[in-house]
Amino acid sequence: MTPEHPEWYLITLADLQPRAAVRRFRQSIKDEWGCCAYCGRSHDQQGNPLELTLDHVVPRRWGGDRWARENMVPACKRCNHEKGSVRNYLDWWERTDFYCPKRAKKIAAWIKPATADWTIGEACHGESDGRATVHASTSGTRGPGSDSRRASRSLAGVLGGAVSVEGSVHGIQSPSWNLVSTG
Repeated sequence: MTPEHPEWYLITLADLQPRAAVRRFRQSIKDEWGCCAYCGRSHDQQGNPLELTLDHVVPRRWGGDRWARENMVPACKRCNHEKGSVRNYLDWWERTDFYCPKRAKKIAAWIKPATADWTIGEACHGESDGRATVHASTSGTRGPGSDSRRASRSLAGVLGGAVSVEGSVHGIQSPSWNLVSTG
């Protein structure tokens, strides 16, 4: 199974170099699908394997995450080029002669957003009791130019300089992380 992020390969020491981890991550997505997510082809008309690229389902220019597994699907060069930077892949795909509801369901399941974006309880409910309640967002998109480090600094600043988070990375147990405001 493909991990959620290329850093997983570094965390588990499967790869010690960031570039190797990214290559392995990208290849694992292609291997898991085995064909173009859109047209379903894995070989050209001569029977040669197609060179697959990775398509950002929500293009980076529209706020799509560069490294999130759920924002990348393998695409043949033709499909990736034809789709381009359309905001909604279905707008393009449903107009093609190779749209397939079965593949559409597979893509929808693949890109189902993981819990990645957070908001403070006061922002959700309009009141605060001095503690922060954090709520996960399942929108799956972030605004253009968002950056997780910047979000961590902002969250730490709102909460008085430090945030302590307990959790796990997909498949890896971790005791805790401490995010400290840098200013």
